[in-house]
Amino acid sequence: MRIPKRKVRTALHIDQWIVEGYLHLLPGEEFASFSAGKRHRFIPVTSARIYAAADRRLIATTDLLEVNGHRVMMFYPLARDKG
Repeated sequence: MRIPKRKVRTALHIDQWIVEGYLHLLPGEEFASFSAGKRHRFIPVTSARIYAAADRRLIATTDLLEVNGHRVMMFYPLARDKG
């Protein structure tokens, strides 16, 4: 059975990279509770864009990136997409 999820555009800071993309939260799940529970797991990020943190240069894009939650220094929701 497939559970519908809510997409949240997010930035994750990982070592010398910044990853921007979408996290997928369960219905009723708040961003704060999601972030507290995922620190030691792999976090799927869809429509991921990977930037160098030093100069914000785009390094790569991918449809799916599995991020090691233990390596994430911080992450936060971004403004909603326009359109």
